Amino acid sequence: MSTKVSDHDPVNCIWMDAGVVGYKLCDRSLQCDHCPFDESMRQPSQGVSADVSSSPRSQNGGMPTGSITDRVTALVHAIAPGEYPCDRLYHGGHLWVKPLMESIVTIGVDHLATSVLGSLASIVLPSRQSRIIHRMPWCWLIHHDGAISLPSPVHGIIVETNSRLLEHPELLVQDPYGDGWLAHAQVDISAAEGPTLLASPEYRMRGQRELVALRARVLQSLRKTPPVGQTLYDGGQPAETLASMLGGKSFFKIIAPLFES
Repeated sequence: MSTKVSDHDPVNCIWMDAGVVGYKLCDRSLQCDHCPFDESMRQPSQGVSADVSSSPRSQNGGMPTGSITDRVTALVHAIAPGEYPCDRLYHGGHLWVKPLMESIVTIGVDHLATSVLGSLASIVLPSRQSRIIHRMPWCWLIHHDGAISLPSPVHGIIVETNSRLLEHPELLVQDPYGDGWLAHAQVDISAAEGPTLLASPEYRMRGQRELVALRARVLQSLRKTPPVGQTLYDGGQPAETLASMLGGKSFFKIIAPLFES
């Protein structure tokens, strides 16, 4: 299987990638914690930035209960703490491709995507012998608040699918690099346009950048609409996930761009 690795492009500011500012390049190698521009941009608006507790942690020992910005940052940092296995290549739509034999590869979803999605209602797999085209939809993850169409990471033909996922979609989240594989495909190496697949180190940097951009989109959303998670006003505890903070449907709209190749 032939692949090409993309050249390093100029690094955009994460606020530009999130659609918050029109144009800005990053001159700090995405070290946002030390960037005065990022610090000014992520200050929540009045009414959203109020502390939800004077205590640094919730009474039940849960997540830190500082400002909304701190809570969002902590929740985003908790996503996908694992490593990307080095025995496979990765596609920008959060899929991985692992050689199986000659022109046959295994295709699956990376752990960043499964960590963001959480539980799934079901998975729609392609039929055997169906043709898949690079960047075209071929598999669907049915979330409780909508559906995610996955772009194909290669040109080829499906030779086998993981039928266990039909009855146990949770395998995709529990073991994305093992029992949660999606399909085996015979790759068409004669296709005019070959896919751009990345090795683990480069893909890991891309994933970190996407999480920073995700934080920016979440904070931008909270500026427009206050969080729906429990607060001290109703005697509850702060939201424990981004989905519960934003509301399922709003969060689903925010994470959908992660799966666009």
